Amino acid sequence: MFLITKLKMAIFAANRGLQISLEIKSRSLLISSLAKKEYSTSGPVRYVPKSHTQIKNPQKAPALGSCEKKEGIFVKNRALESKRNASRLPKFHNFHAEHSSDIFEQVEEDPELNNANSFTLEFMDTDLGSNSEHALDEISNPHEVSMNEKGDLLSRSIRQDAEKVAIELLAVRAFTELELKKKLCGKKFPPKIVDSVITDIKCRGMLNDGLYAESFSRSRWLSSSWGPRRIKQALVQKGVNVTEAENAITQVFEGDDAEGQSQTVQHGMSKSSMDRLFLQASKQWLRGQNTSPENRKARIVRWLQYRGFNWGVTSFILKKLEADYPP
Repeated sequence: MFLITKLKMAIFAANRGLQISLEIKSRSLLISSLAKKEYSTSGPVRYVPKSHTQIKNPQKAPALGSCEKKEGIFVKNRALESKRNASRLPKFHNFHAEHSSDIFEQVEEDPELNNANSFTLEFMDTDLGSNSEHALDEISNPHEVSMNEKGDLLSRSIRQDAEKVAIELLAVRAFTELELKKKLCGKKFPPKIVDSVITDIKCRGMLNDGLYAESFSRSRWLSSSWGPRRIKQALVQKGVNVTEAENAITQVFEGDDAEGQSQTVQHGMSKSSMDRLFLQASKQWLRGQNTSPENRKARIVRWLQYRGFNWGVTSFILKKLEADYPP
């Protein structure tokens, strides 16, 4: 099957070349015959008097244009090439025109050759089309390419500046995610770049709301004797999640003692936390020795409520103060 297909393709190429050569020969002969001054014919000739054939004022023929000259040279070159191709194909020189046309029709009717030719042409068209479209896009839009490159460089520079500012802020003190975002937006950085920088810093472990909530809770409890309710309110205002805030408060007020031993929890506070709160409340109790017992109680209640302790803790501390420091 492969040999038959190959033979058909060879016959098709040879006959195609032969047809082209015959057409070019006929055109060249026609041009050469028209170029001659004297004409010969086998048909009847009409007599024309000599006086009518002479022209009193002969005019020169208009000069050929550059396009006509090029066409004549092109036809001559094609004629020479056809002669050379005909000399290279001696085997198909004696084929009759009708016989060659029959073979040409048989080859064209072969579906395998038609499918192969169509597939080759489609592949070449798609390949050339895609490459040409890409090249035309690059040529027609050079300004857009340069503008995109400039935009990328500018965004990278802005992002580097935003990251530098964020690291400098975190080096001074700890921030929550919301606080750092407000700081960077206050520096006039774009919101998209701010979000990207914050995400990158969180992945590095330099920004953690959970650790911040625990550190903040412990600091406010030890330095200012803040209770769980006030600490939770402050953390939520700083942008900390409610769950993370509650976990941090539980770790501070209900956690283990310094030796790692678990403690009993009473009213949401461990024994060590309750003892420390009682110590701070006793100082306030002793400051009001010259006042009446009712005023002293009201003062301790306001002090504990303002710091964010619930009524269970307040009543427990108040009863213990009355027992340890009777009037």
